[in-house]
Amino acid sequence: MIRNSKLLTDSASKLACLIFSIGLFLLIATGASALKPEDILIVYNSSLPASKEVALYYQTKRNVPKDNLIGLELDDSESITYADYNQKMVPTIKIAVKRFYDNRSIPPQKPDIKIQPALLLVYGTPLYIEETKETQNDQAPKKLIAFKIKEYERLVAQLTARLEYLVKKLPPEMKTETLPEDNAKPDSEQKDSSTEPLQNLAKLIDSTVKRMAEAEISKKNPGLYIQISSVIIRLTGIEPAVVAIKKKLAAQKETAPQLVFNEPLLKWDAIFKWEWAQSTFQGILPDNAMERATLARQTNGIAGELKYWKNLKTVYTPSHWRLAAVDSELSLILRSPHQRVGWLPNPFFNIYNNWTYIKFLRRATIMVGRLDASTPELAKRLVDDAIEIENKGLEGVFYIDARGLSSDDKKTKGKDYGRFDRYLINLHDVVKKYGSMPVVLDDQPELFQEGDCPNAALYCGWYSLAKYVDAFKWQKGAVGFHIASGEAKTLKKTGSNVWCKRMIEDGVAATLGPVREPYLASFPRPDMFFPLLMTGKVPLLEVYYRTLPHLSWRQILIGDPLYTPFMNKPAIDLTAQPSEPRMDTNRPEKASSDTKGDEQEKE
Repeated sequence: MIRNSKLLTDSASKLACLIFSIGLFLLIATGASALKPEDILIVYNSSLPASKEVALYYQTKRNVPKDNLIGLELDDSESITYADYNQKMVPTIKIAVKRFYDNRSIPPQKPDIKIQPALLLVYGTPLYIEETKETQNDQAPKKLIAFKIKEYERLVAQLTARLEYLVKKLPPEMKTETLPEDNAKPDSEQKDSSTEPLQNLAKLIDSTVKRMAEAEISKKNPGLYIQISSVIIRLTGIEPAVVAIKKKLAAQKETAPQLVFNEPLLKWDAIFKWEWAQSTFQGILPDNAMERATLARQTNGIAGELKYWKNLKTVYTPSHWRLAAVDSELSLILRSPHQRVGWLPNPFFNIYNNWTYIKFLRRATIMVGRLDASTPELAKRLVDDAIEIENKGLEGVFYIDARGLSSDDKKTKGKDYGRFDRYLINLHDVVKKYGSMPVVLDDQPELFQEGDCPNAALYCGWYSLAKYVDAFKWQKGAVGFHIASGEAKTLKKTGSNVWCKRMIEDGVAATLGPVREPYLASFPRPDMFFPLLMTGKVPLLEVYYRTLPHLSWRQILIGDPLYTPFMNKPAIDLTAQPSEPRMDTNRPEKASSDTKGDEQEKE
């Protein structure tokens, strides 16, 4: 049912494509071996008796091998400095992970073997790594980036002017009307201009190429053709040629794979892009920034390298991006060193399922969950509820609280707010059509209020920043999360009304949220997370990681990582869907401050 709302409809084709996308994801996800108790490494604070108590409780309840317990001497605090994190947590956990692989005799070069460890941080371990102050070493990449931007702005401006000058030499009847009407001079005479070096460059190149083809300049004036082509190639790299070759090959009805393989330019392009994509998961460090820049230039020319440096500036400018969840940072301990400013792609995220080398990256990435709450008793209750509900099945109502936003509304932060609201509508449509659980959608700006949500088994909604609204009568084993900017910033602070803390205190068995402002793009896609969970084929921690876009960032998952609430009673069937072309519904939104919350909670 839809609460206080006009009936929201979707076209059948869009819904079918969304379901097909989830279906493909489901088939791939269930093909891997699910987490087992022997895969869980339990991390606790040996300086805090209650922390060890929770660790032993989980180890006993889930029959985790005793050798999988990892005790760390830590302060009793929800935060940890980066220095202490590196000294007190990382080395011991790395040794435990290595021992895990050694005990199972799994060689690193065998990534097809699905067994790999997962970490469970329990009550008493820190939530987040504190903000690190900027040092002189941090200034070095900023200075390099600023220098490179100025250098390439000048170079792009010079080549653009050179191109404009050469185009003016074309026969009068061939001149394009879209070219700027200015007095451009050869690069030797051009004044330094770096205001907007990329503005109109693509339009200029496109119009120039078309005019050259129409005039057959290569035959009439080969010298001019060579000079113009040389400038364009330097500006754009091999990408335009690659696109042209691919179009030509695509026009052939029976293109032999060997023909593509034997085309040197296509092979080079594939090699460069493979290297670029693989290194993306490690991020850009000051030591490899120059090396990465060569890939940008080879594929997209000097203009591409300028864009690379400008994008890098947006990564290294906000120093506050160094604050991260301990859980998320630990996922990458086998892949250090890695970029710590901003976020990095999560290789488990479903959009990477078909990447041929992704299995190697997944093998070097660790899933990390958390069994935590405001008291050790509540943390242990999460395990008890999970085990009980796995046996009998989770039943109740699924409540979805959208905001009624339109993706076309300019007031919704560049369509990102509207797009995310659409995910919640998609979720409702999928569950209503293919699920067995009753679902209630509220698409009005107001949130559910007290008494609105009896028998709540599942929940997803937004947006009330650090102000939990007690609208729910939670079923035992309930799972849900609220989308806001800092709903896991504390699980202990007395009087705090952040959603993760309060939802656990009120009865949910599992939730997730950010330790600080995470931006919308970092949340798991609701219309992917919940349908996968409802199939009962994948445990909670895997559901989270297969729908989570980013790591080395600010999201955490709280609950029993093995919890599979629909294991014996699936609540949705997505397996019998028509085979339609896959829509790109899984692409994460562009990282942008436009996706920030409406407010910032005061510390």
